[in-house]
Amino acid sequence: MTTLRLPQCQSRIEMTEGQTVLEAALEANVPFPHSCRSGRCGACKSQLLSGEVMMLQHSPFALDASERAGGNILACRAVPLTDVAVAWANDQVVAGAQARIVGLYAMAPDIYRLVLRPDEPIAFSPGQFFQIELVPGITRSYSVASGQGASHLEFHIRAIAGGRASGLLAKELELSDVVRISGPFGHAVGADKATGPILAIA
Repeated sequence: MTTLRLPQCQSRIEMTEGQTVLEAALEANVPFPHSCRSGRCGACKSQLLSGEVMMLQHSPFALDASERAGGNILACRAVPLTDVAVAWANDQVVAGAQARIVGLYAMAPDIYRLVLRPDEPIAFSPGQFFQIELVPGITRSYSVASGQGASHLEFHIRAIAGGRASGLLAKELELSDVVRISGPFGHAVGADKATGPILAIA
């Protein structure tokens, strides 16, 4: 059995054989930054502070050879071979922050507007998304609809018939309830240095 240490949240986790760093962290309810869980996006890119890991197959676009040589790993594809210490790479990512619901209503029969007020303002860029733990054990990823620099985070969420998260939004969550959010994630943002026309394809 190996031990995973996460200094950023002061966690120490006993891992089972074959577990990835991300699996162990999420099982221990640590809001580790992640997205695809399959080694394609790079959202869980982390620094291996100590120990050794075996990297499972992943996309070189998420983690290239030079990054790996520099001590970076993908938490979703890293299986520890020894006791390890890991720090997620994106210091701008807020993990597990509390946010209060200050707006929640149906904009259309199948669209809900959810407005959250974090305890502290969280910077983000248009095009990024957050992971919202609506209740313990139920986390969903939603793109931000509010403007950059806003003190509140606004999300427009499509309700899915029979969906657990949709049911929470429709019947269970109320104003002043507190949820946990992690983010921002995503690299599909505007190019700050672009000087010519931008073509966006959806």
